[in-house]
Amino acid sequence: MHNNYVVKKQWTLLEAGELSEAVEIGFDIDLPELKASLRDTFDGQFISLRHSIGFRIVRPWYTFSVRGEEDVAIANACLPDTAPPEPTETVLRIDDFGGVCEFDHGKCTFNADAHLIGSLSFSGLSTDAQAIAKAELIIGRTEQWAASQSEDSEVRRHVLHGDDQSPIQADRVLPVDIALTDAGSEAHGVAGPLARSMAPLVPDDSGADSQAIISVTYWVRILLTAVPSADPKAAPKQFWATHPILILPSKDAGSV
Repeated sequence: MHNNYVVKKQWTLLEAGELSEAVEIGFDIDLPELKASLRDTFDGQFISLRHSIGFRIVRPWYTFSVRGEEDVAIANACLPDTAPPEPTETVLRIDDFGGVCEFDHGKCTFNADAHLIGSLSFSGLSTDAQAIAKAELIIGRTEQWAASQSEDSEVRRHVLHGDDQSPIQADRVLPVDIALTDAGSEAHGVAGPLARSMAPLVPDDSGADSQAIISVTYWVRILLTAVPSADPKAAPKQFWATHPILILPSKDAGSV
């Protein structure tokens, strides 16, 4: 994980002076006013976005300041106007294997507890088309933690047609209905709602790292694996297409 300040806000609660007895200092932080910079708590594979609230009592130069800090969780702080733009492409098309494979999923924006519903169709397979042994649907996530640093990870991988079935060599339609909360065959998969998409969070505070630009984007991919050739040393050919989707919070998620 990478540790950088992206947002660092501070308020003066008590001006300089002398304290001779215990005092109680109230404070009131209006979180909605910070909506442009305060995003949901996020724990990903390559980055995390965490929040804390702390205090610092500055004492004379010859002694130490008194400090304290507590972690807090923010849920649904990222309002719709800070979400990434909604993608518009709803059909993935693969046409370089001797036929046409299209995945039509109808829409590009999904709540984290929704279903991905659509159809995977094969058509126009020529006589020399690659026979397809396996068809998989992959949902991936790109986590960005700096201006030019990001990594992709698979968060869901589902087999739509397995290599234990007869190869696909003719026109065919496969129905798709996958709960986004269900873990698949991806490495280290965990069932449950996915974290939401996050538009780029660009630091604008003097106490933050200006290069620590954080974002979380999702994409869906169809991966076709051809029947292996007669050469045992040759890896099976693969064909794929990818485009972005948008993940919003679960419908029943609370807010802070």
